[in-house]
Amino acid sequence: MQLNSKNIYDALLEKGVTNFYHANSVRTSLTFIKEKAFVSRAYVEDGKLDQTDQYTDTKDKDLGIWDSVFLDAQDLHNHFGINHYGPVLFELDLKLLLDPDFTTVQITKTNPANWVVDSPRFFESVDDFKGKYLKDGNFDKYYDSGVMFVFSSPGKKFDLKKYCRRIILDDPKITFTDDSTVFAKVKNTIEETLNQNGLIIPIVSRLADGKSHHYCAFQYRRMWNHQKEEFEKLFAKKQDNQPLES
Repeated sequence: MQLNSKNIYDALLEKGVTNFYHANSVRTSLTFIKEKAFVSRAYVEDGKLDQTDQYTDTKDKDLGIWDSVFLDAQDLHNHFGINHYGPVLFELDLKLLLDPDFTTVQITKTNPANWVVDSPRFFESVDDFKGKYLKDGNFDKYYDSGVMFVFSSPGKKFDLKKYCRRIILDDPKITFTDDSTVFAKVKNTIEETLNQNGLIIPIVSRLADGKSHHYCAFQYRRMWNHQKEEFEKLFAKKQDNQPLES
C-alpha cells in the first residue's frame, strides 16, 4: 500500500522524528558516493557496480522489493549497540518526503527478512501507522525496528548532495602494527571518494558523543579475531575483500 508522503512526514514530526537513516557496508557505501545517490540493489546489479552481498538478496528478489531503497526513522545502532548492515550510517533529511519525486512511500510492518506467506507486510493507512509506530512516544525495539520506509524504483533520485546531512562511522578500535587504524583507513577512503565526486558531507565518529567506546567496538574486535571474513565483508572496500592492512 502506497501512503501519502506528506502525511507521513507530518506524522513523523509529531512523534519527534527529524531524520532518516541508512546503514551499509563500506564497499556498498562507496558505490552510493560514486553514484552521488542512494540506489537500489537492483540498480547496482544491473549496472554491474560494486556492492556487498546480503543474506536477504534472493528473498528480496522473490518478494518484488529488489528495486527499492530502504530507510529507517531511527538510528538502530543506538538501540541495539551495532547495526548488522554495516558500519557506515548515512543520516538523511526527513524533508525528502516533501520532494515531488517521493509523493508516496510504503512502510513495512515487520522486517521483510521475516515475511512469510500471508503475513501482514505494509501499513494500509496513515492512521494505522500513527497508532502503532513509536506508540506513546516510546521505541519498541522488537516491533519498531522492523518498520522500514520503502521507496520503489527510485533510480538516482536520492541525491546525496541534497539530502545527506552527515555520515556516522563506527570505530572498531583496531590498530595495526604501523600504528594506523581501521577507522582512519576507512575514513580516509570515504573522504577521498567524496572529494573525487564533488560531495561535501561531514564524517563523524560514532565516538563523537564523548564516550571512549561503544558496544560495537567489542563486537567488531571479536569478528576481527574470530570471524575475519565477516569483518572484512563490512569494512573492506573491494569485492575481493582485500585485507585492510594493505
